[in-house]
Amino acid sequence: MTDTPDPSAAGDGPPPEPSGAASPTYRHEGPAVSAIVYYVLLVTRRRRPLFEDAAVKARAEELVVASAEGAGLGVRFVDVAPATVTVHVEAPPTMSPHEVVRAIRQPTASALKAEFEAVRRAHSVFVRRYLVTTMPVPEMDGAAFERSVPKR
Repeated sequence: MTDTPDPSAAGDGPPPEPSGAASPTYRHEGPAVSAIVYYVLLVTRRRRPLFEDAAVKARAEELVVASAEGAGLGVRFVDVAPATVTVHVEAPPTMSPHEVVRAIRQPTASALKAEFEAVRRAHSVFVRRYLVTTMPVPEMDGAAFERSVPKR
């Protein structure tokens, strides 16, 4: 019995198609077919509850989505809590996790500081550290990471 080579393995065949409900959505970019989802947790500086105000919270969510989409990322989920932002994004294989975080964090923070006096007075919106994984973060792990950010 001879093995027939899989044409898709050589790059000559069609890209993989989802095979069922559990299959991811594949991105097609140039020669790459990928399904990369990053789960990102950002914490505010000193864990300040900058997003308790409903207007700041809503605007932060809008800015996160706009920043991610502007960088070519697909947004699956955004949760803005008083001192954290959780984002699930689909990323191309050419973007590192650090590039993904920077593409979301910097424009969001800049716009929030420009629009809200209370946020501007906090100086930095997010701490430099962030949590990023390729699988959903258990709530306990996210809480432990948040607690690891010093308040002073």
